[in-house]
Amino acid sequence: MKAEVLRYFFKLTLGTLSLLLASQTLRAQIELKLAVAPDGKTYSVYARPDSTINPSTDTYTGTGQITLVVPNGFEYTNFQEISGDWNYQPPFVSIVKAPVENPSKDYISIGLNDDLPQIVYQAGQETLLFTFERVGSCLGEIYLIDNDTDPFAQLPNSAGTNPG
Repeated sequence: MKAEVLRYFFKLTLGTLSLLLASQTLRAQIELKLAVAPDGKTYSVYARPDSTINPSTDTYTGTGQITLVVPNGFEYTNFQEISGDWNYQPPFVSIVKAPVENPSKDYISIGLNDDLPQIVYQAGQETLLFTFERVGSCLGEIYLIDNDTDPFAQLPNSAGTNPG
């Protein structure tokens, strides 16, 4: 009887500990930056490892996604992959137009297909991932989604997608 009670409490403790660990918020270890060139139409996306990791030439990026928040009707061209192989063309890119959570914006989620050409990270330094050019004039700000504050990033969202 005592053995059964001990096993029960052991399982209960292990289960509770597992739930606590699973509920911890995970944070990306790569910081992203969107920069606009002096021409005002060319954009570059950079990645920089945060201080918690020490990358090497053996560091491999298995998956990733970058979501641009753009004005309604935004279009881009001349997408240039510098580091990594990116899904930037339909039907592989996810584009959500004017979701109810943020109807003045469109969301363009570009996924990492493969780490070739390899994304080479260096501690404290930015690595250029890709560039693109906007088509036409821009009637508003273009920025990377903020998973903590963007209304469309709060799951579940109206499109049933996982931006970020």
